[in-house]
Amino acid sequence: MDPIANMLIALKNASMARKPEARVPYAQLSHQIADVLQGEGYIATVSAEGIGSRKQLVIELAYVQTGPAKSAKKPRINGVTRISKPSRRTYAGYRSVQPVRQGKGMVVVSTPQGLKTDTQARQEKLGGEVLFKIW
Repeated sequence: MDPIANMLIALKNASMARKPEARVPYAQLSHQIADVLQGEGYIATVSAEGIGSRKQLVIELAYVQTGPAKSAKKPRINGVTRISKPSRRTYAGYRSVQPVRQGKGMVVVSTPQGLKTDTQARQEKLGGEVLFKIW
């Protein structure tokens, strides 16, 4: 099983269904990914609930208001693609990490200094494992 892919698909499905939040099993890497997504505005808040093996991440989703009506909201997460999978890891240097959808999305890279977005990795000249694309 791939907990990163499960988390990303849960976020995408919940946002497409216009749910206010998504709950996923807690993992330290999942929490770090959620923190990066929160910093870039893809999710509103993230918190951990529960104790021990029953711990969960509660992720409040972010939406963009498109009109005067309260129901007129567009999800911030429209799609995700898992790049590096457990069966095939994908690594890239900072020069080969390209922008997603003409800069409308981002790539998350696991570097020696932690998780970085594609722009941060290029600025800091860091390569690493390319985890996923989100837009």
